[in-house]
Amino acid sequence: MATLSFYARGDSSTANNAALNVSGTSKTPTTLLTFTSGTTGDLRLDYNGGLADPDTQVIIGGQTLNFTLEFSGNLPATNKLANVGGTDLRGKQIAVITTSAGQRFFFVTDGSGTLAVMNGFPNGAHAIASVTNTTPVFMCFASGTLIATPDGLRKVESLRAGDLVLTADGRALPLRWHGALDFSATDLMLWPDLRPVVIPAHLFGPDLPARDLHLSGCHRIALSGWEVELLSGESGVLVPARHLIGHGAWQGDAGPVTYHHLYLDEHAVILSENLPTESFQPAARMVEALGARMRAKLESVMTAAVRPDAGLTLKRHESLVLLSQLLGGPHTERRPELPLAA
Repeated sequence: MATLSFYARGDSSTANNAALNVSGTSKTPTTLLTFTSGTTGDLRLDYNGGLADPDTQVIIGGQTLNFTLEFSGNLPATNKLANVGGTDLRGKQIAVITTSAGQRFFFVTDGSGTLAVMNGFPNGAHAIASVTNTTPVFMCFASGTLIATPDGLRKVESLRAGDLVLTADGRALPLRWHGALDFSATDLMLWPDLRPVVIPAHLFGPDLPARDLHLSGCHRIALSGWEVELLSGESGVLVPARHLIGHGAWQGDAGPVTYHHLYLDEHAVILSENLPTESFQPAARMVEALGARMRAKLESVMTAAVRPDAGLTLKRHESLVLLSQLLGGPHTERRPELPLAA
């Protein structure tokens, strides 16, 4: 049995209202939600058309309950969320559930909602952006992506544990684990956020990327340059691929896709279609969502449960400022896609 815990606050919004109305802690105290897979389930929170999650339950105060995933979305970029218990919550993803006992809670899905943060979360109404009812997201490459190795370019699906891949700073690191997830055309029609983001060839300059690059929406690319330093004070930053939509990139069509995860001894920046992109960085909710067999293989080679990121990740509003500097204003030019390799 696997479990995953989050601190949560009460939400008094109506079931059909895709917004938060945070209850005061005197009415609904900050509550620890422990999601459990039981003996045969998983820790993927499934939107089930208004019905209870079919294979995950939640433990509250020692009581195991069914729950319904109402929606997920991003917190607004308001000043009152800029410093909540020492944490900037602007743009972070939240999920809202209703238990079988009729309690409605929300929590921050990346685990940054500590007890102090959730106790300090401002009461009242909060508009939610990018509301969705999709399945969990994964950081991964689509089949056919060319990865730089000491022996030349290799299709991502051909890589195996023990093979060497090149990092953006010129090192050769061994691949410790390669996982793959298949999504059908039906999956992508039901959950559009699972469709790959297409970053067209030469978007960031000649051969950056060298060909159209297909990534999952939350897969992060690495950007550098004076614009990055001016905005962030960092020599390089990470930007989720979904932030590029409307800035030269677009969401792919609904068709079958296989996503690939490449795990190295460290979270590193590697070269995919010559564009610097991240290797797989497991987070608790992502590891649990992989499924028992794939999860066991990954956990057998993981060097640490928690390890530092390869760089600072920009929030959406920060990404949009940077991309406007690098690429100009928002534009939706669509270029022909290369077919995904089988």
